[in-house]
This record gives sequence, structure tokens and C-alpha cells, in this order.
Amino acid sequence: GRMRRLASQALQEALGQDAPEWLSAAVERAREAGVHSDLVDSAREALRKQQARQEAEDALLASIQGAAREADATALQQAISRAEQLGACSDLLAHARRRVGQLDACVKKTQERLQAEQQLMELVTSAKDAAALPPALDAALQAGVCRRVLDSAWKKKTSLEAQTWQAQKRELACGSVAADEPFDVANLDTHTVLPSLGRSEDFAASGFVAPASLVPPQLASPCYPPRHEQPPMLA
Repeated sequence: GRMRRLASQALQEALGQDAPEWLSAAVERAREAGVHSDLVDSAREALRKQQARQEAEDALLASIQGAAREADATALQQAISRAEQLGACSDLLAHARRRVGQLDACVKKTQERLQAEQQLMELVTSAKDAAALPPALDAALQAGVCRRVLDSAWKKKTSLEAQTWQAQKRELACGSVAADEPFDVANLDTHTVLPSLGRSEDFAASGFVAPASLVPPQLASPCYPPRHEQPPMLA
């Protein structure tokens, strides 16, 4: 009687604690002492739930510790769901959710890096203007694109800038030559370009207006052709 009473009391106390090992021992002592079966069965059910919760918490903790890659986020989320259903510790669940958030951020960063790397590589292949590369280079630096791709883009940018500079130099050189080239009047074919310069009336009637530099001084004079003045009368 006394042994059964003590075993039953110990079992009831173990049911009020969150300690599967203690409850398991109390159930075994109550069974050996002949404690009422209903109480023992209830204790066994409680023990089963506590053991399942503990196993889920252990699995969740292992998932948190092993979640070092982006692909582990899914497995960790599944472990969180199972542990939550079984009433796992709230602090452990909160810690696991923070870890999931960190992994999600890693996934997002990886996607941004891959996208920036792809855009930069496409520009390295197709860009014709150096001005298109700096924005993509800045985005790639912020996204953490690998050094090899960045070096390739910088070389492409430098090459395009050199090509642009060479083209500008050629344009400037051609413009300078055209501005300094002398005008060879001696080789001008005045017979075919200018009309007959016999009389001013013919010249004006032709409708041709010659540059001032090509008109002889005598033609430029308003007194040309000279009037044939009569010789003075002799007294």
C-alpha cells in the first residue's frame, strides 16, 4: 500500500515537470508498484509526447547548426514546422526562424551577385561605348562579383576609352589640316570659272559675283574701263 502510494505520488509529480527522463523512471516505478492503470497509461501518453518534442527540438538544433548553405533553408523550415507542432521551446523556435532569415538573405544576395555578374559579362562582350560600363561595374562591386569578371570589365572599359580617344585625335587632326590648307590661286582655272572680263558691262551682265580676292584691282575700280577723254583743244 505505502509503496504504491509513494509511486503514484512520484508519478503525479513527474507529470507536472518537463523532464522525460524523470517521467520515464516514475512510470516504471508506478508500474512495478501496481499503481492504477489509468494513471500509468496517462503518464505513458505524456511521456510519449515529451519524448517526441525533445526529439524534434534536438533535430531542430542540429538543423540550425548544420544550416550553412542556402539549400539548407528548406530543411530548416521543415524542422521548425515539426517542432512547433510538438510544442517545442519558443526560444529555440525564435532562434531557428532568425537563422532562416539569414539564409534567405544569403539566397537573395547570391541571386543579385549572379545577375550583376551576368549583366557585366554581357556588356564586356557587346558594349561599344565605355560610358555603359561604370554603372554595371558599380553594381557588380556592391554585389560581390568575383575579381576575374571585374578585371575583364575594367580592361574592356579602358580599351573602349582608348579607342574613343584615338578617334577624337584623328578628328582633331583632320580638322586642323583642313583649316591650315592654303588656297592655291595660281592653279585656279579662271577661264572656265570666271566669265569674260572684257568690259564691265559684260562682267555685270553675266550675273557672276567673284570673290574680292579674285577680282583684279582695275576691275574692282568703279572707274573701269577708263573713259577716253578728249585731248584739250589748242588755243
